[in-house]
Amino acid sequence: MCNMKITGAILTKNNYELTVRAIRSIMPVTDSVLLVDDYSNDGSYELLRSTFPNIRILQRKMNGDFSSQRNYAIQASENDWVLMIDSDEYLSEELVDNIFRVNFENADILYWACRENLSISGPSIEKYKDRPILFHKNNRFHGKLHERIKNQTTAKLRKISGYLVHDKKQTVERLIADLELYSKLKYEKNQHKSTFFKYRMLTLSVWTLLKYLFLRVYLFKGIDGVLYAIMSSITPVLAALRYIENKKSIKEK
Repeated sequence: MCNMKITGAILTKNNYELTVRAIRSIMPVTDSVLLVDDYSNDGSYELLRSTFPNIRILQRKMNGDFSSQRNYAIQASENDWVLMIDSDEYLSEELVDNIFRVNFENADILYWACRENLSISGPSIEKYKDRPILFHKNNRFHGKLHERIKNQTTAKLRKISGYLVHDKKQTVERLIADLELYSKLKYEKNQHKSTFFKYRMLTLSVWTLLKYLFLRVYLFKGIDGVLYAIMSSITPVLAALRYIENKKSIKEK
């Protein structure tokens, strides 16, 4: 156990097996574990309560607002420090070992780790500074989608060696479902910004494609990597199409 008491917080929905893996990965470095379940309807909630009777499991509707859900988990945490991951993530052994070495004297430091993404096209590594995983509970997130900690740009960021492994056991069906979900959230977040919305989404789509191809080096994974990069860039396009569809339906009324 660490020299500071840590609450491990995990957001989950309809994800029993991956949530079990996430819980077990954080148990060595946490004093308590808290799950926030977005009203799972596949039996996950009941199974998790049965598998981990000593873990607190709260249910709360997320309604597409990731920051609100994370802040709810932070407020419900029992300890001053929070280790927060998603149900499709888990800590590598190296990351667990190095969390034991963290100096918890400075509550202003936000700790982050590189994320290893395991997708259909294979693994990729990204610096994941945008979403620290270990922080003092006086912090709060903002932004419904691609949420960040408030005042993060001026905070002290410190890297913990090791990997936060992101493995949702991806299938084509799950990938398409994710694209549908995130395009809807992106549209809802930006629909009030009607000026040049379609053009901004097109620009974002091109940027996403270039990011995956060159920054995440999917280009060097052959045709599989290129196809996955193209698929990942579709989300802003779908958001723009939602915007066009909504505008059309308003005119028809």
